[in-house]
Amino acid sequence: HNNGVVWLSGSGETVAIMDGGYNFGFSSSFTHEAFDYKKSNGNISKYGTLTAAATNSAGTHGAIVSAIAAAEFIVSTDDDDFIGVAWAANIHATQKGAHASDDGLTHTTNGTIDADNNHAAIVQNNSWGILNDRYCEANVAQFNRCVSNGWNDSQVLTYSDLKGIKDYHSLSWDQAYSFFLASDYSSSTSITKMQNYITALNNFQDTGVIVFALSNTYTENDGSAMSGLPLAYTQLAEAWLSVGWIEIQGSTISASSVKRGSGTGGGKCGLQAAFCVVAPGGNYNGPGWQSADHYVTNLNGSSFAAPAVSGSIALLAQAFPNHTPAQLVDRLLASANNSFFTISAFTEFTNGVKHGYNTEFGHGIP
Repeated sequence: HNNGVVWLSGSGETVAIMDGGYNFGFSSSFTHEAFDYKKSNGNISKYGTLTAAATNSAGTHGAIVSAIAAAEFIVSTDDDDFIGVAWAANIHATQKGAHASDDGLTHTTNGTIDADNNHAAIVQNNSWGILNDRYCEANVAQFNRCVSNGWNDSQVLTYSDLKGIKDYHSLSWDQAYSFFLASDYSSSTSITKMQNYITALNNFQDTGVIVFALSNTYTENDGSAMSGLPLAYTQLAEAWLSVGWIEIQGSTISASSVKRGSGTGGGKCGLQAAFCVVAPGGNYNGPGWQSADHYVTNLNGSSFAAPAVSGSIALLAQAFPNHTPAQLVDRLLASANNSFFTISAFTEFTNGVKHGYNTEFGHGIP
């Protein structure tokens, strides 16, 4: 990426990662080579205790996501060379709190506040969602309702499905989200925890962008419940991006080369199309859990599309230091490649700029 004067690297910017499974040397027994220079120079910070990368690629999820967004340039001895999108950016890591837990939600909230207030993060990446299982396994009636709706326990809950649950049980949005993220939808304590989280996300957008991944299920016609938070809480629509997973087969972008299907893409943007983009999420290599030079390969999913976009926000922030977070989002959306699909709606930005999108691919590929 070159703006005509200097190479853009994300230097001076901080990318916040809300995830789990890191190998930065805080909790892990080693610092992976993808992060050792940053770590030794004080360019990796954290909130609270991080879980160490372990066992498999799922156990090192946070490290892989961090690497795609902001890993140092690595020339590996086993041909696993890679570089993060914003390779010179700082990293702030938080261990995402457990679902269905007041304490877990509070930890996620406090990590968001810390990244914002104490580390001036320009973007927070969230490559996670909530699953159907908590609702479907609560009682027989809800299990039967899940079966009739075709909801799989292991699938990420979509915004449309959560709205259906909310309306069916006559819940508020605070109650609906609290059921999955906090301890109880009827507890005033849980409701307050949920409201605190929304406030933290809203405040973060004063100085940074929130990025959430969509689901990995390509048959889903709507984005995830978490990436759809701005539809439920409109104050969050200021500087927010939902990111879907596609693959590009070939050297050019066209209707035939962009793939979104089994093994090559995730769910559609759906109702989130106006603030959604898509990015390649497959065939990534990433830092492993066994040693400082161990890598995992052939990684796929929306989890890995999202940090590529988060890294892009850091590059844009470096290139346009006077932009607000909302302006960074607008610039990314307005410049996305939308040449490979049929446009169904438009967003009008400032200065007469108009950009088309649709419910499958959002605004396209940044």
